[in-house]
Amino acid sequence: MKIDEMSAIYIMAKAIYNKEVRLVDGKEKLFLSHGINKNSFADFYRAFQKMLDGELHTRGISTDLRDYYLSQIYKDYGAERLRTALKAYMDFILYYEEGHNNTVRRIERDIHQKYCNVLCEIYKNRTIENEMNEFWEGELGEATIATHKRNIQARNKCIQSKGTKCFICGFDFEKTYGDLGKGFIHIHHITPLSGRDGLYEIDVENDLFPVCPNCHAMLHRRKDSTLSVDELKRIIQQNND
Repeated sequence: MKIDEMSAIYIMAKAIYNKEVRLVDGKEKLFLSHGINKNSFADFYRAFQKMLDGELHTRGISTDLRDYYLSQIYKDYGAERLRTALKAYMDFILYYEEGHNNTVRRIERDIHQKYCNVLCEIYKNRTIENEMNEFWEGELGEATIATHKRNIQARNKCIQSKGTKCFICGFDFEKTYGDLGKGFIHIHHITPLSGRDGLYEIDVENDLFPVCPNCHAMLHRRKDSTLSVDELKRIIQQNND
């Protein structure tokens, strides 16, 4: 995709997101000015909107356009919104890899890492919170702050062993959302990645548990310590009795 096309797509997507233009009008204008397919632009816009809102977008768009989106989001919305967009981007990468026999999307991950490095420079003297640490596991990245790279094979083995229902509350994304929710689940580390120092061997059976986003957030709700899986189960039981 040419740079002038990506620029036009981004400018229109931003105007629609900011409620300055209706989506139906934006599609028409881009079709007339650049010949961009109206249905394709609808996907381009949704990808932009989901990135800004930190939500998973499962439809594929070109890596060039995602790269361009991230650069412009940082320029126009700042570092905090870039962090949100990167979280959504990693959710997309994991969704794609899991749906394609665990094929690692190296190009996508390289783009993601490029903007993580941008954030590392920005936050030299600050701690990037769990949203960013959740993207990585094990190896310490070379920056003023440390990021940990996650192991996708360990995640997949956990899912094979324990399934994709929440281990705590039993929520089943596929049952509720159909194909959209198939295979979606968070993986909780009994010992948070921020408490690890460098590479370590994962005991999948005892260290990793599939949990829904709500339970995952509650496990990390305390500032001084992480709740155990059994503790949170008891809390749910007590409040449902």
